[in-house]
Amino acid sequence: MKIGLVLDASLEMTGGVQEYVHGLHEYLIKQGHQAEILTPQTTGLAKSLEIKRPFSSSSATLAFTDREKLSRFLKKEKFDILHFQAPFGIFGGQVLQTSGSVNVATFLVAHESKTAIVGYKALFSALKNVAKKLDGKIAISEAAARFAKKFLPGEYRIIPPGVDIERFSRAKPCLAGRQALQPFRDGKLNILFVGRLDDRKGLIYLLKAFRLIKQEFANARLVVVGSGPKEREAKRFVKKHHLRDVEFVGFVESETLPRYYTSADIFCSPATHGESFGIVLIEAMAAGLPVVAFDNQGHRCVLRKDFLVENRDVEALAKKLLSFLQSDGLREKASDWSRWEVQKYSWEKVGREIVEFYEVVAPRGVEPLFPA
Repeated sequence: MKIGLVLDASLEMTGGVQEYVHGLHEYLIKQGHQAEILTPQTTGLAKSLEIKRPFSSSSATLAFTDREKLSRFLKKEKFDILHFQAPFGIFGGQVLQTSGSVNVATFLVAHESKTAIVGYKALFSALKNVAKKLDGKIAISEAAARFAKKFLPGEYRIIPPGVDIERFSRAKPCLAGRQALQPFRDGKLNILFVGRLDDRKGLIYLLKAFRLIKQEFANARLVVVGSGPKEREAKRFVKKHHLRDVEFVGFVESETLPRYYTSADIFCSPATHGESFGIVLIEAMAAGLPVVAFDNQGHRCVLRKDFLVENRDVEALAKKLLSFLQSDGLREKASDWSRWEVQKYSWEKVGREIVEFYEVVAPRGVEPLFPA
């Protein structure tokens, strides 16, 4: 079967949506299906502009599509399934409007701000007739489904994101060598943060917690992977408080990222809100790491209560991290749980669920993807 994965954002950007699309695309190809990723950039179907989101510190791609060109393209390609990543933008909406295929959308976000809800309601009100062309809707979590229903009511199949477990479990640690990666396996215990450096991801809370940690556990290091608008503020905090053993790695390519996970001893996600799931959590779990996170609606979908601490509580975060730093046995038990629990998110399992959903929504006469 021929499947088009429709993405409004650039594939060159990093983020949970891009990881989802890359993972699903790879799974479909391995299963023998013809799969392509459609973006304004890769297809040449639209002119794109970067715009500031009113409810986030990140930017989005605004694409205005040549409809005649798009129509000719879709007629030529004859996709059996078009799978949209939602809430989609202008480009996704125009592809859906023009589509003659079976249309499926995965809803991947769960914003909590009133501004975001109002914005998406306005968008989907404008795309009301277009949205009716969706033959099936997937949400990656109950939180994502609740959010989506506020502007697009209906039934949603809950299918979580997938993760390439072997990619994260078998990566070599960061050691000095050809790639000039920092030698993080030097006897110190490493706490890893991976994410965009913005307000929502909460790095400042982790830095404050790490300051408390260093007062009791000198042999700890904090490794920060990512970049963003709050990077300067974070570095100022470190300098002001003379905080040692904080390494700002900056942006890391997807191919190298697993090596930072396997160089860590504990993973921490201090994201405060706007999480629909937490793909970085299952990446860390795939690497066998104990995971500590703030308690928010997305993190609850993945972690047990004993790995969560009250949102924005710096002292509680420091205490939880210290409990893992100070106990080899506790880290080992949490690591075992991560490796066991993450199996439910393997692309072999998640991908099959998605393909089975395609079969449910596909009309009669379409060749089944998994023949008996």
